[in-house]
Amino acid sequence: MEFNIKDYIQKIKEKSIQSQPEVGILEKILKGYVLDINVRNISLNKGILSLKNISPSAKTFIKTRKKEILYKLKEHNLFVHDII
Repeated sequence: MEFNIKDYIQKIKEKSIQSQPEVGILEKILKGYVLDINVRNISLNKGILSLKNISPSAKTFIKTRKKEILYKLKEHNLFVHDII
């Protein structure tokens, strides 16, 4: 039996998405604003959405449309207090 690191990493990613289904919804909503965002760039802790390792222009673009994004998240029953 061979160990394939690519398959192992893919399984870990799928498990993390399944354990936090709201992150998948966040990714879909944020992809409407920034195309190069994925699950690894999103962190949701205690109602605070933090964006990691994305370009400064993309982060600024999301922060300028903060109210719009928070409204869409409320429609999906995700309560986020702030975007950092």
